[in-house]
Amino acid sequence: MAEHNQEGQGESELDVELNLARQVQDLKRRMTHLETLEGGSSFSTVLDINTTAVLISNTVAETTVFSESIPGGTLDIVNGLQLLLLGILRNGSGGARTLTTRLKYGASTLLSSAISIPTGSAESFVWNGWIFATGGTSSQFGEMLGLHTTAPDVISLNRGVSAVDSTVAQTLEMTIQFSFAHANLVWDKRVALLQHFINP
Repeated sequence: MAEHNQEGQGESELDVELNLARQVQDLKRRMTHLETLEGGSSFSTVLDINTTAVLISNTVAETTVFSESIPGGTLDIVNGLQLLLLGILRNGSGGARTLTTRLKYGASTLLSSAISIPTGSAESFVWNGWIFATGGTSSQFGEMLGLHTTAPDVISLNRGVSAVDSTVAQTLEMTIQFSFAHANLVWDKRVALLQHFINP
């Protein structure tokens, strides 16, 4: 059954699925392009691509939706990581709710971002998280951008810094947390892509 936001401009379930499918195809095209740059040599390396669905609902607990051990030396003093997540967000809980997203590196919460999700919405989402070394092995800068296809678009942008020792293995983690527990308040991750950017 199609769901709509309060303004009557929300996407139907079919629209959401089709939009997500287009985003996945675009992601595959971009990956193919990167792999063929400079005769197959690229400044970007895919560390992980995961299409296992992660569905979170009916909880207010902070929940991990992505976790990856990053080997020591990966960030060096100028390198970076990008985490891209694609999926579907539904709010059929009867009221606007807050979604908090956190990006963590090692023991540090690099940044945290909270947005309001309108009631009655069913939408695809794109979350991008970046972390870069800023001239030292214990100095990082991070940024996170979230795009949701509500009307108007919900955009979340936040930045942060950390001082984690990147010469040893550290865990890169993303978590989400709802302000309200309901079976129809759902965060449904479909694709996760982790890339390593190397300063040439």
